[in-house]
Amino acid sequence: MSEKEVQRKKLGGFQDAEIAEYRAVSGAAVASLIFGSLSIVALVDPFVWIVPAIGIVCGLGGLWQISQNPTVLIGRKAAIVGLGLSVLFGTTAVGNWTMQRWMMRSQARDFASLWFTLYQRRAPEKAFQLLQPRSGRRPLNSSLWNFYKQTPKAERELEEHVEEKLIRTLLALGEDAEIRYRGTDSQGPSGSGYGVDQTFSVTYYEDGEKKTFFVGVRLFRSSGKSTTSGGWRVSRYKGGVKPNWLSDETEVP
Repeated sequence: MSEKEVQRKKLGGFQDAEIAEYRAVSGAAVASLIFGSLSIVALVDPFVWIVPAIGIVCGLGGLWQISQNPTVLIGRKAAIVGLGLSVLFGTTAVGNWTMQRWMMRSQARDFASLWFTLYQRRAPEKAFQLLQPRSGRRPLNSSLWNFYKQTPKAERELEEHVEEKLIRTLLALGEDAEIRYRGTDSQGPSGSGYGVDQTFSVTYYEDGEKKTFFVGVRLFRSSGKSTTSGGWRVSRYKGGVKPNWLSDETEVP
């Protein structure tokens, strides 16, 4: 090999190294790494899912940019790491949020079902306690009647409660009524806690004819309370409601 070819080869190598040294870093790849690292906040607050979402978009965008300009841009590893972190934290946050919502619905449903069951068993004094905040709720045992007898205000409130039309109806029907959970209308943070709105159907027979009406129940759990069903209370209820899914032509099973 001639001296001139050797020099040209050295020069070419130097030029290649220089080009490689001065290749630009993909801005999208860098952004993906930054947002991917920040995506962990989605595990704390589901309302910042936008962070991993941006990280995913930037990561995919960075990989595409680099594939289109491999001799000009670098940062593929950063884009991959950022994309991976965004997907990991994003999917974990979605899974946690979904599980929490399911758990809240399930707990609220169990608590509402207990509330209805106490009326069916004609124990309004116990059902009335489920309307009270957890901190002021009396134990649901045989001494509960003594509490009402010794507390005129509580006894008067119970009497007024039993006189409500819906409560009178539930007590009159007793276990002859079939009460079924029909769905959760809404749920989410509410004030200082978490609220769930659910609908139940009450089916019974009158003169051989099957009849059904619906009851809307609002369940509420204060922040910081137990995560078990005992931390809930019935904060609102209404009989004779019409569910959104029920049209005039819909048959009620």
